[in-house]
Amino acid sequence: MNPIKKSTTVQLKVRLKEPLRARIEKAARKQEHPMNTEIVDRLEMSFSEDEKLQLTHQIVMDGVYEQFGGIGTYSIMKLLTEAIRYIEDETGKSWQDDRNTYEQVETACKVILSRYGPEAVRRTEPALDPLQLGEHVASVLVTVRGESKTRAQLEEDRKRRFEDKTQ
Repeated sequence: MNPIKKSTTVQLKVRLKEPLRARIEKAARKQEHPMNTEIVDRLEMSFSEDEKLQLTHQIVMDGVYEQFGGIGTYSIMKLLTEAIRYIEDETGKSWQDDRNTYEQVETACKVILSRYGPEAVRRTEPALDPLQLGEHVASVLVTVRGESKTRAQLEEDRKRRFEDKTQ
């Protein structure tokens, strides 16, 4: 089977609801060209818009990274934010209002920062007391590559930890 050249025009059968077909026909008449040209132009324009949106998103994110001092600092701040939200969800209290919640957030932040600090202070093994919520949250949020788990994964870990404690 020979590969199709990029310059080849291919025929495609498409099913449309009548109202959409009528709109395409009306737009084609207004532009004084065939419906096929209208459809192709609109499809190409939609891909062009997707590319513009992706470029805009990248420009915005580059600006965000710059505001944080780079993607590394942004990533750590995002992990810290996830840890704080998770701990507050668990305790039902704000870290700024509740001493216990604050201490758990402080522990999680220290563990996360220690994983990304200079090699001399980076931990090579899990926290000593992984059942302490702050350390546990930090250890599941942070992996060697800095990827974070979803809330569903965190919830599964929390349930598993609870089951282990009760057995």
